[in-house]
Amino acid sequence: MNMTKKEFIALVISEIENIKQKATAEEIGKLNFYHLLPMYKTDCIYGQMTGNCYSARAKELKQNRFQDVPDYDYTYTEAKKKFMVRGDNFSALEVYIVLKDSKNKEVIQYLKGEINELPKL
Repeated sequence: MNMTKKEFIALVISEIENIKQKATAEEIGKLNFYHLLPMYKTDCIYGQMTGNCYSARAKELKQNRFQDVPDYDYTYTEAKKKFMVRGDNFSALEVYIVLKDSKNKEVIQYLKGEINELPKL
């Protein structure tokens, strides 16, 4: 997949805004940065909100699913290998939260209304 970092981050921001609009207050209230485990179906961002990232509700909230992790000059963790081995489709936000320099705490704070502006991702 040929995608620039700027294009990818734009998709991530769009997805975050989508969650703010479509997720219920109860779902957003379940988000907890300290319990965020991006590669676990119940503890990832959508898993925390809906109980399981593969649930029908999680699928309603997700946007821009990829079959591959966007490949551009950015810092990667071992997550890329895990995504590929599992063969799953992931949203831009799900890919973003496993990157080494992601701002997951701030994303969750923004979603919960604890901060008013999303920091530069």
